[in-house]
Amino acid sequence: MRRTAIAVALLSLLESGCYTVRVQAPPGTHVYLSDSPPEGGTESGSTTHVFLVSGLAPVNDNSTAGLVKPGCRSVAFVTEMTFTDGLISFAVALGSGFLWGLIASSAGNASIASIASIGAGVTSVFLIPHLRTTTAYCTDRRYPPAFPVSPPPSQPPADAPTQPTTPPPSTSPSTPQQPPTDTKP
Repeated sequence: MRRTAIAVALLSLLESGCYTVRVQAPPGTHVYLSDSPPEGGTESGSTTHVFLVSGLAPVNDNSTAGLVKPGCRSVAFVTEMTFTDGLISFAVALGSGFLWGLIASSAGNASIASIASIGAGVTSVFLIPHLRTTTAYCTDRRYPPAFPVSPPPSQPPADAPTQPTTPPPSTSPSTPQQPPTDTKP
């Protein structure tokens, strides 16, 4: 039972982790992040990002630079773990576990076996690659922003009138009111 729990814990570490993909596109291109390919979009480019240390350390370039074809006005990026990415990660984890298990079983004493089990855990967390594939899709569709974007304070909004407007009439009287005076002797 204990070995099963350890095996499940190690396998769960295989798929857990974080990663960062730096989204870059040519100036003037509308960029959108999506969880699935957009309808009517054509694939512009694709790349696989490799990460170690549960996704914290990129091994190769983790940007989308160069994925967008020239002339693409609007692009949607989809980042996912494809079947191939998962298969490669699983095969490396399985091979690593097998090698560490072989070392532990062939060890003549308990201290080497315990070191081998620690090595298996460290390897699964730090050295098993986490692969993610990012695909760029060119589309003519323009999506509204997910979050309202306001212009910087120094610039007026794009739909602001070009002529100065007069301020609304004031509701306060033009002359200040004097407090009532007491006229009794």
